[in-house]
Amino acid sequence: LYGGFSGTESTLAQRRYITNETILDGNIGTAGNNTDNSYHVLTAINCTATIDGFTIRNGNANGTSFTPFGTNSVPQNGGGGILLSGCTSTIENNILKNNVGTEGAGISCRNGTGTIAKNIFSANLSSQRGGGCAGVNSSLTLANNLFVQNRGTTGGGAIGLSNVVVNTAGNTFYQNLAPGGDGGALWLFNGSGQFSNNIFWQNSSNALTDIAGADYYRVPGTANNYVFSNNLLQLPAGLYSTSATGSNNLGTTATGNIFSTNPIFFMPATPAGNDAVWRTDDDGLIPEACSSAYNTGNNSLIPAGQTSDVMGLPRI
Repeated sequence: LYGGFSGTESTLAQRRYITNETILDGNIGTAGNNTDNSYHVLTAINCTATIDGFTIRNGNANGTSFTPFGTNSVPQNGGGGILLSGCTSTIENNILKNNVGTEGAGISCRNGTGTIAKNIFSANLSSQRGGGCAGVNSSLTLANNLFVQNRGTTGGGAIGLSNVVVNTAGNTFYQNLAPGGDGGALWLFNGSGQFSNNIFWQNSSNALTDIAGADYYRVPGTANNYVFSNNLLQLPAGLYSTSATGSNNLGTTATGNIFSTNPIFFMPATPAGNDAVWRTDDDGLIPEACSSAYNTGNNSLIPAGQTSDVMGLPRI
């Protein structure tokens, strides 16, 4: 599925998904009342799926049962924007906003593999974990996304991962929150992988941005084999460890991280800019030229094929 067409194009390269906004909306009932919205705006089961160039909003995955799809069924409590089950997926260049779910409000990926890149996750709300995105029993690449002001009530305001192998690089996590738990940006249970070249700033746990766990939380006593390298992290170095265990563990081979340093965004008070249109020149979360985040990443840690940012500009 590709969005961003005006109707006169003859090739995919001619589309303009910024100016030709293609909206997929879960608000199918009474306007402004989400209780009768779709559980999932998009659902993909046991397939190869590409979803590229859409605004996906107002899904409400708050069900307590399962929805039948042919010989399969999917839970109604995750993936208000997109539910992926058993898929090989590519999810790129989308805006996921104002979706609701019990777990994984924007995207829920279960028992699959996928690349989630160059998307904007904004104001998605999970009553448990993974306001922006949740992964369970999967292998995922998360690259060059923007996660801003998402909420995971009990943890992982931006992302919640359980038994996932992940490569997470080049993302910005800003003002995501876990008001009743740990990990304002990330909640990690079991799994392994790399977190590199990301920016974490003003994420909060239990309404605090300056405590251990405000940005990420690794569930103690589980097989968390994640390594954090070349990130800009929001807390002082003393609030992290490089031991093999602990909820604030960076990983024993962690290197190149920047601690407790303002990334100096262009206009952070208005993340989408004064025009309220994402991916335009006045977007507020573009780091200024004097930012400590400039030229401090490690190019060798960039996932294959992910060399442009959420604006579509070259990253290296």
